[in-house]
Amino acid sequence: MGRLTNEQKAKIVRLREQNTNISQIVKILGDDDCKTSRLSVRRFLRRFQERQSLENAPLPGRPNEGVTLEVLNFVDAEMEKDDELTAPKLRRKLHEQFGVEFSKPKVKRLRQKLGWLQTGTKYCQLIRVVNRAKRLEFCLKCVEEGEQFDKCHFHR
Repeated sequence: MGRLTNEQKAKIVRLREQNTNISQIVKILGDDDCKTSRLSVRRFLRRFQERQSLENAPLPGRPNEGVTLEVLNFVDAEMEKDDELTAPKLRRKLHEQFGVEFSKPKVKRLRQKLGWLQTGTKYCQLIRVVNRAKRLEFCLKCVEEGEQFDKCHFHR
C-alpha cells in the first residue's frame, strides 16, 4: 500500500468535492490499481483540510544542511582518486572546494553513505626498510635456483 501519488491525491480531493463518500473513493482507487484503505483516505483528507496542500509532511529529524548532490559527487570522485583519503584531509578539500565546514564524523558518515567502508589492515609481519633489499635479493636467488621449499613446513 505505499504512499499516494499526487495524481491519486488530487483524484481523492476531486471526488470528495463531488460529495463521493470515502468507501466509494476507495473502490474507485482500487479500480485504478491503487490499493488503499478507508482509514488512509480519511487521514489524507483530514491532513489536506489542515494544510491545503497535496505535499507530504516534512520528514522528521535534522535536515542535511550543506550536503548537496554536487558535494556527494565530489566526495565520491575524491575517494575514487585516493581510497585511502582520511576524513580530515577530505574535510579540508571540501572546505577549499565548497567553503563548507563539516565535522570529521559527518565526513565519515558521507563516505559511508556513498558505500566507502573503512577497514583495518589484516595482521602482516612488516619488513623493515633496511631488510627489504636483502629480502628481495634472497627471493631472486631462490627463483634462480628453482627452490621448491620441500623441507619447509607451513602453518595457517
